[in-house]
Amino acid sequence: MSKVIWKYCIAAGLIEVVILLFAGSWSDRVGLRKPCILIPIAADTISLLALIICAIFMREIPLEVTGILHQLISALGGGGHLILTGVFSYLTIVTTESQRTFRFACASIVISVIPIIARFFSGHIFKALGFLKLCILCTTTHSIALLYGIFVLKEPDSDAKNKTVANQNEPNSSSPTKKLFDMTLATDCINVITKKRAFNIRKILMFTFVVYFINFGAAADTNIAFSIAQSKFHWVTNLGIWGAYDALTTQLGTMLAIGVLGKRFGVSDYFICAFSVCFTLIAKPIMAYAVSTLKDHFFYVATSIDIFDGSKTVAIRSIVSKLVEQNEIGKINSLLGVIASAQSIVYPTIYSVVFLQSRDIFIGAVFMLAEVFLLVSLGLYIVSSCPGS
Repeated sequence: MSKVIWKYCIAAGLIEVVILLFAGSWSDRVGLRKPCILIPIAADTISLLALIICAIFMREIPLEVTGILHQLISALGGGGHLILTGVFSYLTIVTTESQRTFRFACASIVISVIPIIARFFSGHIFKALGFLKLCILCTTTHSIALLYGIFVLKEPDSDAKNKTVANQNEPNSSSPTKKLFDMTLATDCINVITKKRAFNIRKILMFTFVVYFINFGAAADTNIAFSIAQSKFHWVTNLGIWGAYDALTTQLGTMLAIGVLGKRFGVSDYFICAFSVCFTLIAKPIMAYAVSTLKDHFFYVATSIDIFDGSKTVAIRSIVSKLVEQNEIGKINSLLGVIASAQSIVYPTIYSVVFLQSRDIFIGAVFMLAEVFLLVSLGLYIVSSCPGS
């Protein structure tokens, strides 16, 4: 069964990539941002209802169907990456460039902290309510979010004006729903990177996308770090404590980097990225030393140093939003979502191979591989921020 679900998870990821390519371009073309936020929530609500039905008729419905159905329905709605595309596209439209990085940071912190709180209480709630009632509770909260988005959240004014102008210029144009099935949407999304732009912006944009992908490579050692900590340090309860400490310090560091450096002192987004990478460059060798010498407290030392890790992603989203025009915001955020989906297939495979080949020689090799990715990304940040680039 696990092999079947694994295959369907990959299929679900590919579906999300296709949906992202169409959805971002469509939202720019029709001037609507809310659907990118609400459709994934609606899909998750339907998938929860499917889980409730599967739980009620668990003797009649095969277990494989339960495992696959939830993933498939969520993927058809675009998943979490489409919500992020919608959220950051919406924030880009309603926020000035000077305030954008700070608002992106606030959104990123909320998006990251809520799952931490949910994971903390989820076990207790599951024990108290059981699976079926927990699904009903989640369906209720999703429905509240959906209703809030439909009736309270408003489309940005600038997008509404652009939509009106577009409709006036194209009197015979098809409805927004029909436009969703236009095959040129995917090519328009990809053309955002390849189109010629003034002042070498196209080259800077390409560098930024490459470095965004490489940053995932530098952070992809997390799962291996958890596995090593569990096997070498014999962490059981400490593993969850360290994970929570890592997540909370990362959010604190993001708030400090964006709030103090970005908002208070007005430093550039590229400097924030380079600043974050420098601290991570110090932390990775410490983690390699910790697992090689079995000194587990150095994991906490490394985590305390690497508190600015989350600010890179926020700053990169802010950078790309300032490099493109307003009618390309959805496309550019969709491409970031595609990269995030692609890395989940590429990097875990690379790190698993390196770990299996090096664990008997130097178990900390995976962290040094992350160091290589970091050095490459630092070089690209420097090149991208140079005035002559």
